[in-house]
Amino acid sequence: MYQGDNLNFLIIDKIEKENLSLTFFDRFLKHKFKLFSLLFFVIIFFLFNYLLFSDIKSLTFFEVSQGESITQIAKDLKNKKLIKSSILFPIIMKILGKQNIVIAGIYKFDNNDDTFSIARKISIGNYSVPLVKVTIPEGSSNQEIIDIFMEAFSFYNNQYGGVIHLDDFSNSSLSILFVDKDGFLFPDTYLFLPNITKSEVLKKIQNNFQDKIFLLFDKMNKDSSIKILTKDLKEIDFQDYFYKNSYLDINKKITLINQIGTTSISLKEIIIIGSFLEGEAKGEKDMRMISGILWNRLKIGMYLQIDAAMSTYKNKGLTKNPINNPGLIGLNSALNPIKTSYIYYLTDNDGIMRYARDYKTHLKNVNKYLRKN
Repeated sequence: MYQGDNLNFLIIDKIEKENLSLTFFDRFLKHKFKLFSLLFFVIIFFLFNYLLFSDIKSLTFFEVSQGESITQIAKDLKNKKLIKSSILFPIIMKILGKQNIVIAGIYKFDNNDDTFSIARKISIGNYSVPLVKVTIPEGSSNQEIIDIFMEAFSFYNNQYGGVIHLDDFSNSSLSILFVDKDGFLFPDTYLFLPNITKSEVLKKIQNNFQDKIFLLFDKMNKDSSIKILTKDLKEIDFQDYFYKNSYLDINKKITLINQIGTTSISLKEIIIIGSFLEGEAKGEKDMRMISGILWNRLKIGMYLQIDAAMSTYKNKGLTKNPINNPGLIGLNSALNPIKTSYIYYLTDNDGIMRYARDYKTHLKNVNKYLRKN
């Protein structure tokens, strides 16, 4: 045997003897980095799995509001015990490409959902629960609107398993909510989250009313045939003039210059006239013509004689409140009537409007178009 081989043999033999003499603690210290690394990854694995999986026991609905941040959504999810970590959720959302604002809506989760699937549903707007659609026709009374809400929310509950608290949308509850709101529940198609509160419903309708009124006045100011001024004849700044503490001051007067002449009138009175027009005619042309007739009657002190408001046969002038909720055409017609010499009108049996300049001609129209032979 060569001397070099003998030396290698002695070295190897020494190492083996040293390894045999090492205690468990010595071996642990020798390989501590590897062991700590393995332990770290095992802990991370189990922690990640613990945080990822949800404890959802049954079907749960969760609302994401418009403009809500991912951080706030994560906090709300954790508070409702839908996820276990409000830190992991934003990380997953970032991986999914959502770092800021997500899609508002009502999301449905069950015991098959974990943090990742919840994040994915919210990231792509997978609501699973549609919004409640409520359409209010022009000229609807408050009671008709109440009936529309009750029917829409009840139908929704039957379709989607009792998401809505119908007690909040009963006839008595909505009657209290809409009391003294005649004329200000703007006709439109609304989409509501199914867990919306009745106060949020009213706020949404009123905000829409204010937005539509603003657009109407803005349009009128651009119309060369009509002029809207402040009461003291200054150019109107709608926001500064009408708004008080973020709400429309409906009793504030304006100076209206149109085909009929110059009139001082409040926003509420415009809405009242618009409600008359919704009750008396269909279509913009007839509404504008009847608007001109009603303005004529007001100017000469004649009874308005609105069939939809019987008190106008006994009392001169406008009613105390609107008789229904007018839409944009009715309000536009109230502001912008057609100048006419007619004083009387009626709707014949075919739905056609018939006009007269005097009572004698009006009686002829009654006999000709309304009375049966």
